Amino acid sequence: MTVFADPEILSHLPLEELQQQLNTSLQGLSQKEAGDRRLRDGENELTEENTSPVMQFLSHFWGPIASETAHQLGFKGDILDASLLGKVPLHQIGQTNEAIEAAAGFAQVFPEHKYHIVDVLQQRGHLVGMAGDGVNDAPALKKADAGIAVSGATDAARAAADIVLLTPGLGVIVEAIQESRRIFQRMNNYAIYRITETIRILLFMTLSILVYNFYPVTAIMIVLLALLNDGAIISIAYDHTRPAKRPERSNMPVALGLATVLGLTGLASSFGMLYLGERTFQLDRDTLQTLIYLKLSIAGHLTIFVTRTKGPFWSITPAPILLIAVLGTQGVATLIAVYGFFMAPLGWGLAGIVWGYAFIWFLVADWIKQRTYSVFNYDQPVYITSGLRKLHQWFSHPHLRKTN
Repeated sequence: MTVFADPEILSHLPLEELQQQLNTSLQGLSQKEAGDRRLRDGENELTEENTSPVMQFLSHFWGPIASETAHQLGFKGDILDASLLGKVPLHQIGQTNEAIEAAAGFAQVFPEHKYHIVDVLQQRGHLVGMAGDGVNDAPALKKADAGIAVSGATDAARAAADIVLLTPGLGVIVEAIQESRRIFQRMNNYAIYRITETIRILLFMTLSILVYNFYPVTAIMIVLLALLNDGAIISIAYDHTRPAKRPERSNMPVALGLATVLGLTGLASSFGMLYLGERTFQLDRDTLQTLIYLKLSIAGHLTIFVTRTKGPFWSITPAPILLIAVLGTQGVATLIAVYGFFMAPLGWGLAGIVWGYAFIWFLVADWIKQRTYSVFNYDQPVYITSGLRKLHQWFSHPHLRKTN
C-alpha cells in the first residue's frame, strides 16, 4: 500500500483510488483485518507515534462523516465525540448525559463507549436498540433492551443479542420492530378483553345469586360459553393492528382501569337484559336462563371489537379470520338457544331482540371506551388522583418497590 503523508493529496483522490490507497472497501474490514490493523496502529488510540499518516488523515473526517450520515438519515442534533466520554469530571456528568440523549450520533466510538451510551439512555427512560457484529459489541448488545446481531456476526455477538439477522441488510430490523409492536398490541387487547369478561360475568352471576336468589346460567351454559369463547378468541393472534410510532410500554393502571369500566358497563347491560326478560317479556326461569346465556355470549364476543382499538371500533379493520370466527361461533350459539339444545328453546323473535340489544350496548361500550382513553391518556397517562399516578410508577419502575 502506498502511503501519502500529505492529506491534501488524499483529499483530491477519486473514491476508488482512495479505497485502494487505504486498502479497504465500502463493505468494511473483516475481523482478521481489523485485528491486524489494531496491532499495527495501536489500541483505541490515534497518536502521531503509532498511527500511519492515512489513519491520521481519516481521524480528522470521522466527525464530518458522522454528521453527513446523520443528515442523510434525517437525524437532528449534534455529533458527539465519544472519546471525550471517559474524561468527564464528576460535576459535569449530568450535562454529558443530556448531551448523549440529545446527540444525533457519535464518532470515534469504542466498546466501552457503546456500553456507556446504552446505559445512560436506559437510565434516562429510553428503550434502547443496539446492532452489532463483533466481539467488542457483545457487552452493549447484552445491555440493550433489544440487541440485534447482524448477518455474519461472531458467535459472541449472536449469543449476547436478542435478535439474530440471517440475511444481509438492516431493513429487516424495521419489520421486526413493527411486528413486535403488533404482537404487544394483540396481547394488550387480549388482556383487557379477558379482564373485562371476568368482571362482567363473575359479578353478574354472583350478584344475581346473592341478591335475586337466581342462577342466571346453568353449568352446561357455562361450558358452552367457555368453548365458543375460546374458539373465537384464538383468532385474535392474527388480527390486524397498527404499529405505534413510539415504543410500546406496559401500562397496567390504564389496562385495569379500562377493563373495569367496560366490565361494569357489561354488568349494567346484563342486569338490563335480566329486567326485560323477567318484567317485560315475563319469561319463565328456564327460558330466562336461555335469554341470559345468548346475551352473555353475543355481548362477550362483541367486546372483542371494543377492546381491539383505542379509537372507534371501525378505525382498524378486523382480520377476516377474526370476523369469521366471531360470526361463526355466535351463529352456533344462536342456533343452540333458538332450538333449545341443552336448554329451553328461545325462538327467533327473542333471539333477534337479544342481538339488537347487545349491539346497542356494544355501541355504548365503544363510546365509553373512547371517553375512558381520553382520561387515561394511553401515551402520556393523565390521572385524576395522585394514587393512580403512584400506582403507575409502581408498575412501570419495579426498583421503586424495594425502596418505597
